[in-house]
Amino acid sequence: MRFFSGSWRHHDLIPYDDDVDFLVSFDHKTRLFQQINSSAVLSHVIISGVCKIYFAGASKAGKHKWNWPFLDIWFYRENRTHIWYDGDDWKSLVIKKLDVFPLVLRPLGTVWIPSPRNYTGYHSSIRKDTNDSTLSYCIQNGYSHRTESQLAKVTVRCTELMNAYPFVMRTCTQVKCLEELKLGHQTLYILRVDNGRTFKQTTTASF
Repeated sequence: MRFFSGSWRHHDLIPYDDDVDFLVSFDHKTRLFQQINSSAVLSHVIISGVCKIYFAGASKAGKHKWNWPFLDIWFYRENRTHIWYDGDDWKSLVIKKLDVFPLVLRPLGTVWIPSPRNYTGYHSSIRKDTNDSTLSYCIQNGYSHRTESQLAKVTVRCTELMNAYPFVMRTCTQVKCLEELKLGHQTLYILRVDNGRTFKQTTTASF
């Protein structure tokens, strides 16, 4: 999901993306609804198997019955080796457990979020067109979740945005990665994190 991609590319939200998605085990679905229903400020609606959680007193998302901002909660089922999205529309999205678990903490702005351990493995499972090209382009998908309406789709090379927004430059061994957050030619900081079995080659960079 793009929320995870933001942590991978920017250590923060993707600036042109207004959608936040989380995966929750189907086994915890009832417990999640109990927590939402016990809240005085939260509400939810189920659309095509996806749970949208939002503040009850917020403004409407376009002409729909849910409000903005909202979180999309996707549920997954699992067996010993794989997880897959719950629901007929998404059950073809099957992901190896080794690409997800054990979860790792990744930076997102000022917080650290539990994330799949293998970005490229996870990404290629949900995006069948994944290749060097799709990972090197920054794409505004042509949709506003605030108004639930279509926008013009915009695609640019990520290198064109590096002077305007911080990007992660990554150097990896088979065990560890150095993630250098840079704005243009300025290094903002460097993190040393576990590789997470992401890379097959010794050194690579993410744009």
